[in-house]
Parts: sequence; structure tokens; C-alpha cells
Amino acid sequence: MRTATGSLGVLLASLLLAARPSRAMFEDEAGVSDFLLSTAGHGLHGVTYASSTSDGSAIITSSSHAHPFVPDGRVDGDGVDDPFGFVSDHAKPSSDGCYVSARSSSSGSLLWRRDACSRSSGSGSGVVRHAVHTSSNSKSVFTLDDAGVFRGWDESTGALKFDAGLSGGAVPAAGAPRLMGMDIDSPHSVIGTVSSAAADSDDEILTFRSAQTGEPIAGIAAADALGEARVKQPKSGSAARVLALAPGGRRGVATALMGWVYADGEGRSIAAGSGMAVVDVTVSSASTCEIGQGRAVKVVGE
Repeated sequence: MRTATGSLGVLLASLLLAARPSRAMFEDEAGVSDFLLSTAGHGLHGVTYASSTSDGSAIITSSSHAHPFVPDGRVDGDGVDDPFGFVSDHAKPSSDGCYVSARSSSSGSLLWRRDACSRSSGSGSGVVRHAVHTSSNSKSVFTLDDAGVFRGWDESTGALKFDAGLSGGAVPAAGAPRLMGMDIDSPHSVIGTVSSAAADSDDEILTFRSAQTGEPIAGIAAADALGEARVKQPKSGSAARVLALAPGGRRGVATALMGWVYADGEGRSIAAGSGMAVVDVTVSSASTCEIGQGRAVKVVGE
């Protein structure tokens, strides 16, 4: 018995001496990307949006986009058409990803994470929950959620700068939140929310907002821009939509593209190339934005 006990003691001592801390088992496998899906909160489909901060020290990531895609070109099971659905039938982001995160560009470590949604979703319909836009000039990250809440976040710390709702009873366009923005010459930037005037309205409104407070500065309805340009509705039932925001070709100017959008035989939203107009947006200060008159433009032949 004494011999057996001694042998057991030697065996235990040998095991203890040979053992290393448990972290050493994974030391060679531990990588800077371990956190990508689990702690950044980007859901099943991971990152679908990424942008660098103004100084390049961090990467802003999200499972949404400034112009989010939706499954099969539709927003929900009720058949509400999405104006960008025709772009890709294959881009199907997760509907449960509400987080916007920042990672160090040198180490990949998570710097901050914020929930960009105001309410929980129980629909499971594949609706994109939020839109994201980053601005180097304003050193901010902007989000618009499916409840119509527009927020600005500090790119370095994730601190909330402002929290503003869409004014005048407006709702996110076609049920899917969309942001349009760009930096227009230092130090100015323009950020716009796309909304519908009412829940049952197909026509869209582009509202430009202060990057400091989120308050509206100026806005234009797509139908008004098309009317000013004398662009007629190509088909009965077409909706006036905000399609894009691009550099205007002159200092301090951005150009918004508006167009008539209709559903094809398969229910997909199609932009009429012969039914479009552009509007120049001149930004002279952080709180001053002037919108010109709509001008007709033919993008493609039909």
C-alpha cells in the first residue's frame, strides 16, 4: 500500500510539473481576428460595411450599409419594393445585426461597439435594420435605424453626439433606412436621410442635416425635382425615388440623382433611365445648404 501510494504521488507530481497554464494550449492559435463575429455584434453574415476613420487609426464596421440591399429586391413579405433591390439579388445581409463597431487598424482589437437600433425586431423578415455613413471631415459615424432615429457618434470613442428623429412624421423610405452622404472639400460634409412623407407614400424625400446636431437644414422631394426638370412619369404607378448622391464637379457641390422607379413583371424595382433628374446641392458651411432646381438627364436608353 505504501508503494502504491508513493507511485501515485510521483505520478501526480509529474503531471503537475508537466502541466502549463491553460492559455498556453491556444497561444499559437490566438489571433487578432478571434473577435470578428462574436464580440463586434455583426450577426450571422458578419461585416458588410467597413470604412476607415479620419486618421486611419481605426476601421468602422457594421452588418449594414449606407444603401442597404434586401433579399430578392424587396423589403418585407408584404411585397413592398425597395429602390435598390434591383442592384443585386445576391446581397442578403443579416437582419439581426444592429451594432456598429470600431477596431484598431494596427491590432484589430475592439475599441468600441454601439447598438444602432432603437427597438428590437421580432419580424424575422430580412428587413435591414440600420444604415451607416462615416465622415472624415466631421470625424463622425452616422446611423439611421428602422424607427427613423438619426444618430451621430464620435469616431474615436463611440460617444453619442446627437440623437434626432425624422421630422414632420416622416418614416424611413420603403421601410428600409437609407443615408446618403459625402465629404465635400475640407472641412465641409453633407449627410442626408431618405424618407417617405407617410407610411403609405411611395415618393421619397431627401433631407440634408447638420453633421453636428442632426437637425434638418434643407430638403427636396424627388417628385418636385422631377417636376422642375419636366420629367414625366414613364408608367402608371411609378414612384419618385432618391437614387444616388455624387460629387458635383465643382468645389462645395454635390449632385443628387432622382428618378422614376417602377416594378417589372417579376416585382423587382427598375429605375427608368429616361425618367431621371439631377439636383445640385451647394454646401457653404456646416449649417448652410442650398438646393438648386432639378435638371433632366437621360442615363440610359430604353
